[in-house]
Amino acid sequence: YGNNQIIPDAPNGGIGYGNVIVSRTGQKFVNSPVLVRSNLTVTPGAYLENQAGVNSLQVLGTVHNDGTLTNSGLIEIGN
Repeated sequence: YGNNQIIPDAPNGGIGYGNVIVSRTGQKFVNSPVLVRSNLTVTPGAYLENQAGVNSLQVLGTVHNDGTLTNSGLIEIGN
C-alpha cells in the first residue's frame, strides 16, 4: 500500500492468480511472465506497468482499466 511493488510470477505452484485487483497509490510492476486466470482490474488512481521485455502478461478473463495501465511488453487477453 502506497509503495512501489512488483507482481511476482507463478504463485500457487505455478498455476497463476485468480482475480487481480490493482488499487491504491504506488506503482505496481510486472517484470516477468504472469498468468491471471480470471479478471484483471486497475482501479481509479492505481498504476500498473507491464515492463519492456516481459514475454507475457496473460489474462484469461477481461481487463477493466479505470486507472493507468502502461504496456511496454506483451499482454494476451482471453483464452
